[in-house]
Amino acid sequence: MEKQKLLTFVLIGALVFSVLFMSGCVRRGRVQTTTTQPIQTTTTQPPQTTTTQPLQTTTTQPPREIAGLKTCAELNGYECDVGEECEGEWLDAADSFSCCSEECKEETLTLEPFDTGPENEELGDVL
Repeated sequence: MEKQKLLTFVLIGALVFSVLFMSGCVRRGRVQTTTTQPIQTTTTQPPQTTTTQPLQTTTTQPPREIAGLKTCAELNGYECDVGEECEGEWLDAADSFSCCSEECKEETLTLEPFDTGPENEELGDVL
């Protein structure tokens, strides 16, 4: 029994060493190291003079005019808030991602009662 434990220990050790050797963690022979010194350089530049010019401003058209989109109000739409749903059509508006063709309504969530009959027995206990 002791021989089997010793043999197992030796085989596991050889396996670990071979994995480490193959992965590059263990190397044969000496490892040469080289040390390099950083190169120091000094650069001198003549002083620079800068001149400032007045700031030029340009006026651009809002994106909606470029894309040809109208605002939600211009489309006679309604902006839906979080928790509201649109039962009409969603409108492509320049100022909103939630523009609806009809008035938004409070979103309701309806849950059906859980049937505890024998066909749902495999689902486990509810409590």
